[in-house]
This record gives sequence, C-alpha cells and structure tokens, in this order.
Amino acid sequence: MEQPTSRALWGAVNLNLREQAFSGDYALFRAGETTLAACTFTGAYPLWHAGDVLLTDCRMADGCRAPLRGARRAVLRACRLTCDGALPDTDGCLLDGCVVIGDRAGWDSRRLTLRDTVLTGADICRAASDLTVSDAELTGDRP
Repeated sequence: MEQPTSRALWGAVNLNLREQAFSGDYALFRAGETTLAACTFTGAYPLWHAGDVLLTDCRMADGCRAPLRGARRAVLRACRLTCDGALPDTDGCLLDGCVVIGDRAGWDSRRLTLRDTVLTGADICRAASDLTVSDAELTGDRP
C-alpha cells in the first residue's frame, strides 16, 4: 500500500505496519511504539524524533534524507539505508545486520550499537559517544 502524502502518520503510536511504501516527507514524524516490516521509504525525514520503533527488512532509498534524526530507542534489523545523514543525533539505537551507504551516518549519536552492520561513506559516526561496535565494518573517507 502506498502512503504518498506528507505527514501521513504524524505522531501515531502503537502501529504495526507491513509492506507499506512511504513517499511523502515526515511520514512517521514523532511516531512511537511502532513496528515496521518490509516497508520502503523514499520521502525525506520519515522517522524524525520517533521513539521505541522496530524496523525489520525495511529500505530507505536515495530521496530519503536524515531518516532517523533524533530517534530514541530505535532497533533496525536487516535494513538497507542508501541515503545521506542516516541516524544523526539518535539516542539508544541498535543496527543489527544492516547496510548503511551514505555520508554523515551516525553524527552526534549517543549509545549507538552496530552489530554485524556495514557503514560506508564520509564522516561516519562523527562526534558519536558511547558507540558499541561488534562484527561491523566502517569504511569510507574519515570513518
């Protein structure tokens, strides 16, 4: 199902979404206690300031900028993010079995855990604090 409008589910809580395509900006801005499986995001800033979200096998493509800025306690499993500015200013997030391709991933993040994850791009995890890395690969310009 396509969710083309901007702010489609702004501030929604207790969602369980599967196989949704979000093309509008700020799709799940400030969403909470949400589970997303096999969803695709192409709009800008889809999960800004979301809290307690679980993403499994989701895709965030080129048009998706800074998809999880300010997210709290987000868990991403087997997700692929091919966009700049992924995960800036997050707190308590986990990436497990993910691939992140793009510059400025993880900037200013706190308590970020990378497990069996690949991050490729320039300025990865710049100014991040309390970073835990296990079986992860960080490559690019100034990782």
